[in-house]
Parts: sequence; C-alpha cells; structure tokens
Amino acid sequence: MKAEEILELFRRFAPNANKLWAYFVSIITWIHSTFTKYRRGMEVTERTLRIDVGESGFLARVAAPVSAAVFRDEAENTGITIGGHGTLMARPMLQLKDIFSAVGVTCTDSMPLRLKGSIRPGTIEVDGSGGSQAVSGLMFALPLLDSPSEIIVYN
Repeated sequence: MKAEEILELFRRFAPNANKLWAYFVSIITWIHSTFTKYRRGMEVTERTLRIDVGESGFLARVAAPVSAAVFRDEAENTGITIGGHGTLMARPMLQLKDIFSAVGVTCTDSMPLRLKGSIRPGTIEVDGSGGSQAVSGLMFALPLLDSPSEIIVYN
C-alpha cells in the first residue's frame, strides 16, 4: 500500500487525517534519524548489538521491533540484545516473541530480549490481547522496510 493510499484511508476514517499522518511520518523520521545518529554510541559486545532501555517496558516493546528493522544486518548476522534493569527484568515479554515469530525473527520471551533474524514484510496477524505497546513498535518498524506490510490485529 502506498503512502497516498494510507492517507486516503486516514481521511475516510479520521477527521484529522492530515495531522495524524504528519505526526506518524514525523515519528518514523525521528526514529530513523535518531537510531542512525546514535548507532555508533551503542555498545557492541561479543559481536552482539546491546541496547539498554533502563526500566522502561514501553521502550523495550517499541525499541525491539524498530531496532530489528533499523539494524537489519546486526539482527540477521549477530543478533540484538535489548537489556534493562530493575523491575523490567521480571516483566513478561511473550507478546513480543509471538509478534517476532510472525515476521520471521526469533526472540526470547523474557528480559533481556535476544533478537535474531530479519523482519519479513507482508501481511502479519497479531494477537492484541497482550496490549498495544508491541503492536505500536511493529507499526513504527514496518515502514522502515523496503516492501509494504499490513497488520491484522485480533482480540
């Protein structure tokens, strides 16, 4: 689906579609430029890219799919580790494992998250009963890929 088609869908279903689309594009642009800019500052240990998200469950659930899309070479070849500390280390991440499985990436179901493989674009069916954060991360990540994708959320 092209950007113009997505905008038309927004126009039909959302009264402020232009503002919403502009906001979405600005987020994707920011994510792409920020991860590219700070890529050199991220720690690479034992040939694995490691990203520390502190105690933020939201950041872990959003950064994981975005990192797998932005750092495709690392995800495919050596893997990516999303770490943190404190209570985050005990929070469940099963929804991320399920989402990554749907797009061709292996992922642990607990912290630290270990990702391996390239995100496949296409039609992705996702169970939304685990919350919206991981789905949001996927929505931020998929436009960074070379081919279009569609997300179908059930539950």
